Amino acid sequence: MIQPKLKDININIPEIGKKILCKYSRKDSDFIYIEFGFKSEGRIKISEFSAEDIKNIKDSNFEAEFIDDSFSFPILSIKRIKLINEKESLIKKIKNKEKLKVKFTAKKKDHLIVNVGEYFKISGKIYMSEIPQYLWDKFYETNEEIICIAINDDLKNCLFSISEAHCMDEKLFFEKTDYKINEDIEGEVLNISDDSVLFIFDGLIKSINNKYLTWNIDKNIKKIFKKHYYYKFKIIKISKEKNIIELEYIQKSNTNWDSIIKLQKNNEILTGQIINIKDFGIFIGYENVFNIFISSNECSWNKYKKNEFIINKKINFKILEVDIKNKNIKGSIKRCEPSPEEIFYLNKSEKIVEVSFTKELEKLFLGKTVDGLNCIMFKNDISWNPEKCTIDMDKNIRCKINGLSKRKDSLSVGVKQLNENPWIKFKEKYKIKNIMQDNKIIEINKDEIIIDIEENNKAIFPLKLVSESSLVRAREEGLISGIVNKINEKNNRIILNNLDYERVNSDNEIKLFKQKQGDYETKLGDLIKIELK
Repeated sequence: MIQPKLKDININIPEIGKKILCKYSRKDSDFIYIEFGFKSEGRIKISEFSAEDIKNIKDSNFEAEFIDDSFSFPILSIKRIKLINEKESLIKKIKNKEKLKVKFTAKKKDHLIVNVGEYFKISGKIYMSEIPQYLWDKFYETNEEIICIAINDDLKNCLFSISEAHCMDEKLFFEKTDYKINEDIEGEVLNISDDSVLFIFDGLIKSINNKYLTWNIDKNIKKIFKKHYYYKFKIIKISKEKNIIELEYIQKSNTNWDSIIKLQKNNEILTGQIINIKDFGIFIGYENVFNIFISSNECSWNKYKKNEFIINKKINFKILEVDIKNKNIKGSIKRCEPSPEEIFYLNKSEKIVEVSFTKELEKLFLGKTVDGLNCIMFKNDISWNPEKCTIDMDKNIRCKINGLSKRKDSLSVGVKQLNENPWIKFKEKYKIKNIMQDNKIIEINKDEIIIDIEENNKAIFPLKLVSESSLVRAREEGLISGIVNKINEKNNRIILNNLDYERVNSDNEIKLFKQKQGDYETKLGDLIKIELK
């Protein structure tokens, strides 16, 4: 056999990223050595192979990718190819709606984090809404297998459902079913968790969430249902085309909401049982049917403290709001008794307090008395002059109590009420139709002549009600006369009319002249005497 000459052999090392077909050659503790091209060898880290991989590659060719272009023993890798193959296989399984085995990684507040990759970490999430409660409450070991179904095909944000995996037989159920909406069905409760029941009827296993079981929250479900007992449900939604069926417990369907609305309108004090305590408030169960939410600021007239409330303790409350559309009820504990501010207002004979204001809003200031009572002061209660609406927030300010806020949780106070309203005295000087002669002018501007001003109160002559002669006199002598025409209570203005004054004054002069002349009739004899003269 004639051997080729070295000059005739053309050895090309493929570029980085190039995929080639490889053949197993040998291995050591660190690398798998492979052959490619004409007597060319490369190497792949042995850590990229599983024991099964190493066993299989000896008998067949496989693909690898160049990640190094060294002439001698270039380094290749099968990681990216394996990852691509694994992702393609996974996407195919997802599209075929196959059940998948994922491995538990971590548990968060509202979801599980799982790894769906066999060789590589491909993270996904299973939200609490997609997990039966009894499985959500379970303790999972790291890498424990979970059977589920993917509900999207985005491997960067893959979502899974355990509940859906439990309902793989739904397709068969919907193919044969002839159930209709509002139809009653009966079945067995297989399991009860804190917020759902596992229900079986006609071969279909259905997890029914708390919102379809009771208006109360999860703490009440175990009082309503028992395992392996039979219960009736109503079909509230069904679609054979979309394989959807939703069931609602008949007791919940028949709940009378009119009674709750009536209790709210009557402002009645009710008694319930604390069934949950959160940082943002508490939940009260009422008549084993309704769930009343009490926000933290409605739990007490003082600062909300979780440790002051105990699960299962009976407590009084009032209903504040009923949202029938969303089936939500909000209530209040503190409004079952008067607030400290209301008690102080009703029992305190002295209506003067000192207040330190700490917060300014658009139309008002918030503060507290020296005894810690809440106070509000509207800016128009600072001074009788609306232009003066600022206060010194570093000092205690003496205020008069005007009343209570709408919610009766704050004293409504004011500073201006400590002094008599200057408008009352001001308008006493001016009565409607009074004649005001020779008023000294304070200012003349483009719209009016001002003759009197006190705080925000003014007495003015609008220029359109001033004659030209009076305007000349006003500018020369600084005096003007008029009649009080209008008292504007809204704007604290006295309006005087110079034209009316001159009209009345002219009429009076004519009348006076006539009175001085008396009645005079010309006679024929008088005319003859005048002619003879």
